[in-house]
Amino acid sequence: MNFVIGPEDSGTRLDVFLARVIPEMTRSRLQVLNRAGAVRVNGYVEKAGYKLHPSDRVEVAETAPERDQLEPEEIPVDVLYEDPAIAVIAKPAGMVVHPGAGNPEGTLVHALLARFPD
Repeated sequence: MNFVIGPEDSGTRLDVFLARVIPEMTRSRLQVLNRAGAVRVNGYVEKAGYKLHPSDRVEVAETAPERDQLEPEEIPVDVLYEDPAIAVIAKPAGMVVHPGAGNPEGTLVHALLARFPD
């Protein structure tokens, strides 16, 4: 879904605007989509409180990536200790822990899925 902001919506919060123009989606679903990076303003992910400007272009993908769609990636991780119940990992500085807006892959979660498939 795509929207172009008119003068009447200038200054409106992004989340309020979306709830008004997409009434078939719950606010919580819109919040999940926004946090997952499925809502973009002028091509950028913005927070729910972003104040809209005239001519802003708002794009909403109708689905967000689901957690069960994560693919294991062969990324080396330093396992300090492991047993059947726990693993102690030395996470490298700067490595993103889990996927999010702007980091859909190459995270510690992806590496752990490859290292510990069960």
